[in-house]
Amino acid sequence: MIGRLGARNRWRDNHPDNHPDSHLSAQVILLLVVIGVTLIAIGTLMVASLRPISSSTTSAAPGPDSGTPTPVGVDHTTTTRPTPSAATGPADTTELQQRLTALESGLVALTSRVDQLANQPATTSIPVTVSSFKKQTIFLGSDKTTNRDWTNTGVEITLSSGDFYAGAPVVFEASLSIEGGEAHARLVNSTTGGILTQTELGHNRGSAVWKTAPAFPLPTGSNKMTVQLRSTSGERAFLEGARLVIGS
Repeated sequence: MIGRLGARNRWRDNHPDNHPDSHLSAQVILLLVVIGVTLIAIGTLMVASLRPISSSTTSAAPGPDSGTPTPVGVDHTTTTRPTPSAATGPADTTELQQRLTALESGLVALTSRVDQLANQPATTSIPVTVSSFKKQTIFLGSDKTTNRDWTNTGVEITLSSGDFYAGAPVVFEASLSIEGGEAHARLVNSTTGGILTQTELGHNRGSAVWKTAPAFPLPTGSNKMTVQLRSTSGERAFLEGARLVIGS
């Protein structure tokens, strides 16, 4: 018996790899290595997952004094808010504020102008133009003469350019008759002494006929127009009627 035990001990000493203690220590080391690698991998994953969470929650998480429970593992004393992007940065905010200020100033100026116009008294001006003036016909009257020279008749009228418009065309028309010879009529400006030669009209019949002279421009200011009449033969010349057509 003693011999067998001695032989077994000698065989164990000669084969240390088959010793139960050596197998146990190798398994423990392998297990520790696996556990360490696993812990390292888990820690890496946890750190990677916590980074985006902490960056997104630190700016919105309330502080310790806000009354809301503080998440575990988040230190509010060291967190900083993310830097604003270029799209929503302070520069864009300042530009928007400037535009709003400009719009407000324009609105204030417009309101002030509206108030000024509302307080002004309403005025209406009607300009007198050629197109707004209607042609007028003025009847002068009638007369007669046997004088061979130009004779002033009682047929006259005072024209004012303020009643019409300066330069308005004036047409002289006369209805004449005579028994033998010729009856003539014309206008003169008694105010200036001017003779309107273009207004001279003549007729040599016993029946009255209306004659029309070329137009002349209405003089500026107030002027008295007088009809002159004469007979070439000394026979009685009749001015059956005279009229002025003013305007076109």
